[in-house]
Amino acid sequence: MGADPTFKYAAAQFSDINSPDSNSPYNTRKVVGLPPTAIANFNISALEAVANPASSDFIYFVHGDDGKAYFSKTLQEHEQNTAKYCTVACR
Repeated sequence: MGADPTFKYAAAQFSDINSPDSNSPYNTRKVVGLPPTAIANFNISALEAVANPASSDFIYFVHGDDGKAYFSKTLQEHEQNTAKYCTVACR
């Protein structure tokens, strides 16, 4: 498991394959370290969020097929949320 924004960015920007198997230098599942360039622009609210993070017990999230984010505290809850809310985009 892992987050996919970097290889998805490469797929959209450079017509790379939209897969965690991509050999793109942007695929942080395969390539250690930061991608070669930024994948998004930040704004002041992002900087403020980093400087003052919200207190939470949530450590997992899945972005469901309905466009909503579902958060969980344990891997078991995360896997249940993934099975329930992400049946198309996560497969």
